[in-house]
Amino acid sequence: MKKILSVFVLCVGLVMSLSANAQYIVDTTSCSYTVNLPASPTTGTVVVITDGGSWGSNNLTVGRNGNTIEGQADNLLLDLTGSLVYIVYDGTTWQVV
Repeated sequence: MKKILSVFVLCVGLVMSLSANAQYIVDTTSCSYTVNLPASPTTGTVVVITDGGSWGSNNLTVGRNGNTIEGQADNLLLDLTGSLVYIVYDGTTWQVV
């Protein structure tokens, strides 16, 4: 898997779409916001998201972008400071590992 490291800070209600097979450090120190998983993943697609700020104070919402997460039609709320999350598409749903 080719890994791409992206560091970004978003605010003011912006939403960013994540790329497949990439790793992100997401800093929510300034505000809470949303990132969207890839809309058309293939089996084995991986997205890695690391807290670069304070998910405990300003949550990060991971939008499911039309697919399910853990079989549920709900977005994923990340709210634990210092977390590292691997999200893998198994061909049917996104799995959080």
